[in-house]
Amino acid sequence: MIWSSRPFVRIFFPLVAGIFLAYWFPFFRESGSLWLLILTGVLSFTAYLLYRKNRSWKWRWLNGMLFILAVMSVGVFLTNMKLEKDTSFLNSNEQNYVAKVVSEPVSTEKSVKMILRLERTVSEDTIRINGTRVMAFLHRDSLSRKLQYGDIIVFKGKPVAPEGPKNPEEFDYAAFLALNDVHAMVFLRQDDWNLLGSDEGSIYVLSARTRNYLWRALPEIGVTGKNYT
Repeated sequence: MIWSSRPFVRIFFPLVAGIFLAYWFPFFRESGSLWLLILTGVLSFTAYLLYRKNRSWKWRWLNGMLFILAVMSVGVFLTNMKLEKDTSFLNSNEQNYVAKVVSEPVSTEKSVKMILRLERTVSEDTIRINGTRVMAFLHRDSLSRKLQYGDIIVFKGKPVAPEGPKNPEEFDYAAFLALNDVHAMVFLRQDDWNLLGSDEGSIYVLSARTRNYLWRALPEIGVTGKNYT
């Protein structure tokens, strides 16, 4: 009754199961996207043929089972698409990149951490990086602490792929970053980067800076403690 009256449930749980399978089991992550698409198509077509040819309720569960497997394959495929990214530029030498700050910078004791979206390389032949996101650690100083969401910088460095777990039960930080669409890391010294400007016309930048302004203004008017958080 629940399954027949709520079609969304038929899709949601198998899709989530496929996502978790792709994330937790390397076998599914290593499966090629083309093979997953072929498998999904074969399962869907087989389920359709059985539905058209088989009118017996005794074997109708086969249609549902094939449909569930097809939706799970879609979940695996979508997760693999999220985890996979063109990182061929990681094998190159140190280069100059133009990048945009796409997260709120977080200051630590020795560095300022943020996510950069690589826009292009700075060379004779400009090459777009297709928006690859990089976790950047900048040396903490007066300039890096002033960076904001939407700022555009140029830096010289060599992004590297994050290392995977070295022990069986170790947390897979590389996979965690990949799920957040971050596929490389870079460490920048004080002289490795310069501020070019800011993307003032973006609605995302405007909303982020409005939020930061409110966070600074609220304590000044007496909003503190639990009311502030």
